[in-house]
Amino acid sequence: MTQIGPVIGVIQQFLHPPVGILQREIIEPQHIVGRASFQRVRGPIGVEAMGIGFESEEIPAGYGGVFKAGNVEYDRRIATIRVLHLLRDGSQEWTQEIVTNSARGYILFIESFPWLVDTELAPGVVGTWYWLLALGI
Repeated sequence: MTQIGPVIGVIQQFLHPPVGILQREIIEPQHIVGRASFQRVRGPIGVEAMGIGFESEEIPAGYGGVFKAGNVEYDRRIATIRVLHLLRDGSQEWTQEIVTNSARGYILFIESFPWLVDTELAPGVVGTWYWLLALGI
């Protein structure tokens, strides 16, 4: 994965629970293609989650893939994830952008409480998106 944006600081790492205690919540509808934007609204918070992940279900013929450590990496982009924050003055700021060639993956949000998550699967790729939540902590 390639990350564009700020590096996670030590203090921000302590604001996230460990990945192993997070839970998945499938985003409906499943079997999404192309571009989609997601929110998980709770009061004034646009995205009440710790991160977002995806699993590709169908990859077009011709995508060259190599199996690596429980995942398949392809010879081209499979997914792009962009995280948008709404600032106090009403302006918007993209705080993270991840481009990956893996068949599945996730990101934890660097900054808490994004306003929106914009996603895009490569042409012909079908996948399922899910939230990473810290329920019951």
